[in-house]
Amino acid sequence: MELDGVPVAPFPFVRRLDFAQAEAFETSKSGSDGAGIYVSVPGAAIGQPLQAFICTPDQPVNFLFGAAAKGDGVIALNAGGLLLVIGGNENAAAGQNIQINNPGANVANLKGALAGT
Repeated sequence: MELDGVPVAPFPFVRRLDFAQAEAFETSKSGSDGAGIYVSVPGAAIGQPLQAFICTPDQPVNFLFGAAAKGDGVIALNAGGLLLVIGGNENAAAGQNIQINNPGANVANLKGALAGT
């Protein structure tokens, strides 16, 4: 990675990870979610703790990690964006590791993978 032609440390970032469980997913999330309305991403209850997550949506969506309050810790991702977590330690209750909110009117299609111990 470079910024104005100058390498940014510590990139390139190379890491080898071994997981006990890993799962790819492809899912759709209906739209018109109100504020604070979140549902679990399929497979988000995979082995605790959740250590890796990658996802790209085709519509703008909001992600909530763990048991954070619905107004806190939200990551808003644009259509075609990429959300990547490597070396995570998310250990929320089953079904609360990663939740999604689709405030737009269109169905959001998401593709990604997650892994944990």
